[in-house]
Amino acid sequence: MRYLILLFLVFSSCAQAQELLFEQFTTEEGLPSNNVYNLHQDKKGYIWVFTDEGTAKYNGHKFIPALTNIESGKPFIYCAFETKNGQMYVADSKSNLYAVRNDSAIRIEGLEKMSEQFRRLTTAIHRLYVDDSSNIYVISKYCAFKLIPSGKSFTPVALTKGSNRIDTLTIFHVGQDIIPALHWANIKSEKIVFTEPLSGKSLLINLNKNNDLPKHVKRLENQICFSTAGEFIKIDEQFMSLKRKRINGVIQNFYNDHQKHTWLCCYKDGLYKLADTNIVAHFLQGKTINDVLFDNQEGIWASSSGFGLYHAVNQACIQYKNSDFESGITLLKKVDSSIFIGTTLGTLFSFSNDHLKSIVLKSTTNQNSLFDLNKNNHHYFIPNMYSSCLRTDADFKHQKIVASNLSQIEKIILIDSNSAIITNVRSICTLSHGNFGERLISPYARIRDGCAYGRERRILLCTDKEMVSYKNGKFRLLSVDFACKKVKRCLHQIVVCSRNDELYFFDTLTEKPVSPAVFKDLPSVTIHDFASYHDSLFFICSNAGLFCKDLTSPAKAWKVVVPGDILNIAFSSNNDLLLNTYNSLLQLKYSVLCQKSPDIPMYLNKVLVNDLPVDSSSLNSLVYTQNNLEFFFDILDFHFRDKQIYYKLEGPVFDSSFISTPSIKFRSLPEGHYQLSVWPLSLTNRKFIIHFNLLPPFWRTGAFYAYLILFALFVMTAIILYTNARVRKKEKEKRNIEIALAEHKITALKAQINPHFMSNSLSSLQLLIMENKTTEALNYLARFSRLLRMILDVSDKTLVPLETEIALIRLNIELEGLRFTQNFTYEIEVDPAIDPANTFIPPLIEQPVIENAIWHGLIPSKRSDKKLHISFRKINNSIQIQIENNGIGYVEPVPQKNESKGLKITRERLHQINRMYPEFETFFNIKKSQTSGSDSGTQVIFVLPLILVYDSNY
Repeated sequence: MRYLILLFLVFSSCAQAQELLFEQFTTEEGLPSNNVYNLHQDKKGYIWVFTDEGTAKYNGHKFIPALTNIESGKPFIYCAFETKNGQMYVADSKSNLYAVRNDSAIRIEGLEKMSEQFRRLTTAIHRLYVDDSSNIYVISKYCAFKLIPSGKSFTPVALTKGSNRIDTLTIFHVGQDIIPALHWANIKSEKIVFTEPLSGKSLLINLNKNNDLPKHVKRLENQICFSTAGEFIKIDEQFMSLKRKRINGVIQNFYNDHQKHTWLCCYKDGLYKLADTNIVAHFLQGKTINDVLFDNQEGIWASSSGFGLYHAVNQACIQYKNSDFESGITLLKKVDSSIFIGTTLGTLFSFSNDHLKSIVLKSTTNQNSLFDLNKNNHHYFIPNMYSSCLRTDADFKHQKIVASNLSQIEKIILIDSNSAIITNVRSICTLSHGNFGERLISPYARIRDGCAYGRERRILLCTDKEMVSYKNGKFRLLSVDFACKKVKRCLHQIVVCSRNDELYFFDTLTEKPVSPAVFKDLPSVTIHDFASYHDSLFFICSNAGLFCKDLTSPAKAWKVVVPGDILNIAFSSNNDLLLNTYNSLLQLKYSVLCQKSPDIPMYLNKVLVNDLPVDSSSLNSLVYTQNNLEFFFDILDFHFRDKQIYYKLEGPVFDSSFISTPSIKFRSLPEGHYQLSVWPLSLTNRKFIIHFNLLPPFWRTGAFYAYLILFALFVMTAIILYTNARVRKKEKEKRNIEIALAEHKITALKAQINPHFMSNSLSSLQLLIMENKTTEALNYLARFSRLLRMILDVSDKTLVPLETEIALIRLNIELEGLRFTQNFTYEIEVDPAIDPANTFIPPLIEQPVIENAIWHGLIPSKRSDKKLHISFRKINNSIQIQIENNGIGYVEPVPQKNESKGLKITRERLHQINRMYPEFETFFNIKKSQTSGSDSGTQVIFVLPLILVYDSNY
């Protein structure tokens, strides 16, 4: 009887309380205050925390102050709302409204337009809502109103009016939300009427006590729900019926999670989880919970008064805590269909149907840690730390301590249903049909674990230095320098974990470890345990948490399921995962593993260059002195407070490493182009890549060398041009001197022509007077004076128009005709292609030739048809002057001896013209004419450059 009473008391004391695995944040972790009120997750993924000492944003690593432009001591933020486009609005505890831009608060004007009575009733704003037209709906305890945009301000419009008879709650539908508006006059009734203007429906609800008015009204899963101080009420869509749930604590707020459960935040009564209106679980008992938030990573956040902020990674992960567990859990193992938990104090528990049950064991001399348990020959064997072992039946009712030949037993390795071996540090002992064999000492290092393999049922023993095979009392070395710490049958094979935390398959034919491709991308963690499920999911328990991967999709990364130091894993009969830390047991629903991994955002928060903040857009144009860079990242992975990050820097300097803080610092980088790749070890993020460029000093750039070459070319070109200019200038000066000398000589030669011409003309005039030809002498004198005036006009010019020269030629011929009674005829022909007024030739250049043609060709001739023909023609780039007569013909004189003075002067003039313009050919030619008859006549040709005759500057 006494034994039954003791057993009942033990079972009663082991009634386990389920708890979410909450992590607590306080001011020690960076919160502005431990009095946390509202929570909000923005569309970027940051968690906003509103306390009575200010606002902060959680970036997955630390709390960053926000809305700092609101002065300290002002009312704290009481609620928040974010629109579809990411515009956030907040209200404080004194009903001030703000729009949030760049983490700063901008006050919304317009509330001062409300009446004094309205402002008095708007003391506590419970909710905000902003519709697509930027109308702001404000819901407080006693009233509701709408702010309509009016320019840069807002105009308030009340949604309710006073009532002297009964309190009513009107529900307005705005988009997918509802706006409750309470009639606030004479709040004394124990009843309230719910009305819906859209459908005209209403429902009368009895309240439990006076002034127990609805505090929050929301639409949850197409049902209208509201809470009073201590009651949660749900109304169906037809406004026909309602469900109520009374809670001992005062309800502060309520929300639905992703699984459609309702969570109630209570004053000094924690969190209630409801399925419909039935209580499923109760968490954080005795604490005041003001708000609850379900983030986009399946996590739960709860704000409290006085206890800071609580965070649970996943609501499907339940924690079992017991005072016995505080001593430390050393064993979590599934044997057949039962799961057993052992502790450092030697207590044993079984887990079934989501409940823990304590198993009473016979006490031994000392309370020893339980490291293993196994079943053999229908009996459970539980090794003792010393030299004994406890044997029980299948129900643990009949227990007997049996002796063994080993001390400090650690493992029981089954060979078959009737045989096993028991190991300690360096020895093994056989166990067959419940009887112990003799002790065998291993010649190898410390034995860590073992497993039976092959048809011969050999035992694979893993030691600190090698892999060993055992069979029938004989040890055989399999692999040298292959230290192992865990061996387990998974995926229809034997999986071995090395001391370097690498996983291998053990090939039972070659008896060698093989590294498969599915284990090539293991996370960098310390592996404690591993297991497989349905030959597809593989789990790793590590110091960083529980990792999972679907081996049918090798490209997928390892997924972090539960953070923390997870020691062992086992599967319950309903496919739930059981995990243990050192002092707690975790139960994880298998359905959580089937959910899609959330995309964890990662942002570049800040960049410091030489310890000064810069904009990330300037990273491509940093100068060589800006070579000290520090990058700060926000990795919104709420599974881990300390982030494990891998980075790789590629460029003139290569660097890669693992770090535990989301900031990377580089010092004294050389100039060049860099690529920085960053990603967290959770491997759920895409790679984050940053490019930055350190520009070299200007004197080491290609542009500088290009400019230097161009400058050198410019200087060389300038020198060459300057030298050539000086040479050309000197040549020009020399040529100008030569031209001036030639012109002076031409002028002198021309001056010699004029006296010669005048001498001939005066001789002719004298002859006429002597012959008493008075009339002819007067006529001659008149023409001579006219010719003399024209000669004086052109005497100072190098070039004259062709028409002037032709006029001079006509006067000269006519004077000669008067002198010789004009017994010859003449003709002057001008090419139509020549413009006489704009064509220039040297003056009197042909005058000596015309005189010679008349004096020495026509006058001595016996012909009766004496003719003189003068023509001006354009040939290519030259002008040709041809003077032809049909006189006695040209007689070649003795070379240069008897040539007339006029012809000699003409040749000298042409020679000087050639010196002035050496690029043109100027010549003078005299030959016999081709006219038939005894007197062949004479032909004289002048060729002058066309460019010369068109140069009017002369």
